[in-house]
Amino acid sequence: MRKNITVILTVLLVLTMLILPGCAAVDIGQEALSAAVGEKTSDDDKYDKDEAAEEWDEDEDEDEDEDEDEDRDDDEEEDEDDEDEDDEEASGLSAKAEELSTDEQAYATEFDWLIDYARKLGYGNGDVIKKATQLTSDDASDLNGGWKCYMFSDTKNYFEEPERYMHALIDTDGDDFNLTLDWQMMVVPYAEPSDVDESGDDDEVMEGRWDSDTTVHTWSDIGNVDFEGFYEAEDENGTEQYAVGRLHWNSGETDVIGLMRGSRGW
Repeated sequence: MRKNITVILTVLLVLTMLILPGCAAVDIGQEALSAAVGEKTSDDDKYDKDEAAEEWDEDEDEDEDEDEDEDRDDDEEEDEDDEDEDDEEASGLSAKAEELSTDEQAYATEFDWLIDYARKLGYGNGDVIKKATQLTSDDASDLNGGWKCYMFSDTKNYFEEPERYMHALIDTDGDDFNLTLDWQMMVVPYAEPSDVDESGDDDEVMEGRWDSDTTVHTWSDIGNVDFEGFYEAEDENGTEQYAVGRLHWNSGETDVIGLMRGSRGW
């Protein structure tokens, strides 16, 4: 009986020695797995937080870029507006004067209306002035800028007398009215050569006064120019401005002088 008990105890002891290390190993394995899972979860959480932070930073950067683009566009628009105002101030021209001003030289075919009107020939071209509106205003700024200018002799034999093609510049300031004649070419009929280049001659600056009924009297060393009126015509083809006057030379001769500019064409 005692021997049997000893055997049973020995077997139990052996089993205990075999089972306990396995349980410890299982516990250790579970602890390691839990630690690994915990680290993985912690790493995932850290990654998610880092990724969210990066996305937040990217969104902020995009918002800042959009704000910068909008500010840049606003600045560019303001600069363009300032440039337009500066250009207008620099040129001294109103919007209409800026639109109509020209630096082109005159050609005779463009001034058939002037010949017909001044000589009272009764042709249709002379009706251009009759149908136009005479400008009456205390403000002559719409006349500023460049004009085509043509002159011919105010005599019965005007086709046998010299005629001039040039460019003119008007500069007004209140009642002050300055006319600059930029000589270009004189044509002398029956002469050889008939064309005389005057582009190298000094410009003639004539000072004068503007009256609200659009009559203008100017003067200089060569004589004086009297404009009987300034006119404007407008239709679906555009706007055109005209002026008719006479240049009284100090030498005694008189020339008809006409100005025109615009987009209608005749």
